[in-house]
Amino acid sequence: MGTSSKRHYGKVKSLNKSRKVIVGVNDMATTHPELAKECLDDPTNYVAGTHTVLRWKCRKCGYEYKKNGNQRIAQKGGCGVCNGKIVVPGINDMATTHPSLAAECLDDPTKFVAGTGKRLRWKCGVCGHEWKTTGNQRTTNRSSCGLCANSTVVPGINDMATTHPSIAKECLDDPTMYVAGTSVKLRWKCLKCGYEYTKRGCNRTRGDGCGCCSKKFVVAGINDKATTHPHLAKECLDDPTKHMAGTQKRLRWRCGKCGHTWSATGNTRAIQKSGCGCCSNNHVVVGINDMATTHPHLAADCLDDPTKYVAGTTKRLRWFCSDCKKEYRKTGQERLGGGKCGCINHTKSISEEKSMALTHPDLAKECFDDPTKHTAGTHKVLRWKCGRCGYEYQKSGKNRVKGYKCGCCSNTVVVPGINDMATTHPHLAKECLDDPTKYIAGTHTRLNWKCGKCGHNWATTGNQRILHPICGCCNGKTVVPGINDMATTRPDLAKECLDDPTKHIAGTNKRLRWRCSKCEGEWLTTGAERNAGRGCPGCAKGGHDQTRESFFYLVHRPGQFKIGIMNTETTRLDIHRLSGWVVIEKIMMEGELVRLLETNVKRLLKKKGIPTGAKAFREKFEGYTEAWQAVDLDVTNIDDLLEKLGTSFEALLSR
Repeated sequence: MGTSSKRHYGKVKSLNKSRKVIVGVNDMATTHPELAKECLDDPTNYVAGTHTVLRWKCRKCGYEYKKNGNQRIAQKGGCGVCNGKIVVPGINDMATTHPSLAAECLDDPTKFVAGTGKRLRWKCGVCGHEWKTTGNQRTTNRSSCGLCANSTVVPGINDMATTHPSIAKECLDDPTMYVAGTSVKLRWKCLKCGYEYTKRGCNRTRGDGCGCCSKKFVVAGINDKATTHPHLAKECLDDPTKHMAGTQKRLRWRCGKCGHTWSATGNTRAIQKSGCGCCSNNHVVVGINDMATTHPHLAADCLDDPTKYVAGTTKRLRWFCSDCKKEYRKTGQERLGGGKCGCINHTKSISEEKSMALTHPDLAKECFDDPTKHTAGTHKVLRWKCGRCGYEYQKSGKNRVKGYKCGCCSNTVVVPGINDMATTHPHLAKECLDDPTKYIAGTHTRLNWKCGKCGHNWATTGNQRILHPICGCCNGKTVVPGINDMATTRPDLAKECLDDPTKHIAGTNKRLRWRCSKCEGEWLTTGAERNAGRGCPGCAKGGHDQTRESFFYLVHRPGQFKIGIMNTETTRLDIHRLSGWVVIEKIMMEGELVRLLETNVKRLLKKKGIPTGAKAFREKFEGYTEAWQAVDLDVTNIDDLLEKLGTSFEALLSR
C-alpha cells in the first residue's frame, strides 16, 4: 500500500495546539515562580505562557481576576486594579488614593482612578471656579484651578479691570479679557503724556510704564530738548528734537554770547549746569578771553605766551619787572590781584590788622620773633618756645596754623629731662641696657633689656614693654635654662621626662613622653597635667592605663551613639549592656594611641557642631559626655564615623 499525504493550501495550522507539561522542567512553578505565587489554579499543570484562562490573585491589593498565562508574560499584563485599568472602590479609586482631588471632583470619585484620561468636572475649593480637565492632568501634570493660576480669565474675579484698575485705565484693549500679568503684548496710552505704545501686561505689573515719561526714548513735542529745555536748544547745533535734554551723547554747541563752539553731553549742560568754557575761562580762545585780548597791560610784562593763558590763571608764569629789571614768577591770579615783584619798590609792610599778634594771639605768645611783623600763616621759619614743656624749636607759621605742635609734646623729638624714658618711665629705664635718655618710653625701636627679677636678657620695642611689662621668662612664655625650665623648677618631674626638660617649662601644654620611676611604664601627657599632680596611669588605682593595650569602642541604642576606651574587654561593656547599649565595633591598639584617638574624635565632634553630653541629653547617664543623638550623626561603624567627621585613622593618630 502507498502512504497517503495531506496537502494544505493557504495558512498552515499547527495540529499540536498545546505543549506537554513536565513538572519540575517547564511548568509555571519551575520557570516563573513569581507568577506561580499569584495563580489560584495549580501552577504545576500549566506552562507559564499557556493560552488557557487562569484565575489570579494580586499579592499587592488582593484583587482576583482571570487572564491567560501568555498575557501575563508576553504583554506583561498584570493586575488591572494596580495598573489603573479597573476601578475598585476602596482600593484604587480617586476617593481612596487622592482624597484632596476627590474633594474638588463634581463627578463620582469612586468610579474613576486619579490618573484617568477621561475629562471630569471640577470645582476649586478656594475660589469656587468650575472647569473640566482629565484626572491625568490633575495628577501627572499637577494642573490646578486655572482661575487661581491666572491661566483662565473670569471677568469680575481675576481680570485686569478687577485686580489692577489703575493699569486697566491705560489699556486700549479690553482689560476684562486679560489678567494683569499676561505675557500678551497689549496697546497702552499714557494718561500723563498721551503717548501710545505696546507692552506685555507682565512688564506693566512689574513697574515698567511709559517709555516717554521714563525718558527711555525721545518723542518730539513731549520730552525732546526743544520742548523741555528751549534755552539749551537755541545753542545746540544738532537737531534738538532728536535728543532729550539730559542725553549722554556728545552734541555740538555754540555760545550765544561769545560765539564759541564746543562739544559736550546734554547731561553736562542740563543736569550739571555746565555752560560755555570760554565765558567761564575754563578754555582759552585766542581773540576772545586770552590775556593778550582782555588784559594787554599784563601781557606786556609776561615772558610766556599770553595768548595761551587767561589773565586769572593759577599757573605760575614768568614776568619781567620794569623797576629792578629782573625776572620773577607769579600766578596770573596774583598779578590780577595787584601782586608784583618782591623788590624794595613793591614791598609793603604788614598792616596791624593782619599781624599774628592780632589774628592768632595764642600762637604769638609762643613766638620768639616779633609777632607783629609776621602773619600767622607765613611760610617763613620762625622760632618758638612751647608753653607746656618749655622746649625751643623752629617751624613755619603756616605749619603752626595747620595744627603742628611742639615735637617734644607730640613725642616726635626726644628731650632729656622732659619726655625721655628715664624721666617718664623710670621703672622701665632701670631694666633698659641702652641709654634711656635717648628714647621715649613707647618707642618702636628694638632695645636691649635685663629683667630685675630673674636676670633674663632679651630684645623688644619700648612700645611692647609698655603693653607687656612682665618678662617673658617670668610669665613662662620663654624658656631659659637654669631659670624657669623644668629641670630647674621641678627636678622631680624632670627625672621622669624622656624629652629634654631644659627645653620646656614644668606647666607646658605640649604633650611630652614620660617614664614612671616605679613601674617603668611609659605614657604621653602634658607638663601641665604632671605639674597639677597627675602621675603614672599604670600606678593609678582607677581610670585608663595608657601603658597597656586598650580598646576603642563604638556602641549604640535606639536613637543614640557613644564612643569610649577601656583596658579590659568585658567590665566596661557589661556595664553598658545593662543600660541597653549594643556594641557596633571595637578595635585594640596601644594605650597611648587609643587615648589620642578618643581625644581627637571628641574634638572633631565639637568642631562639627554635634552636641554631646548635657547639650544633647536632659538626663545624665554613664559616659554621657561621649554620646550623641542619631539625628545629629548616624553612623554604621568606626570607619564610617571617621569618614563623616572628615578624617581617617592615619590623620588622627599623627596629630
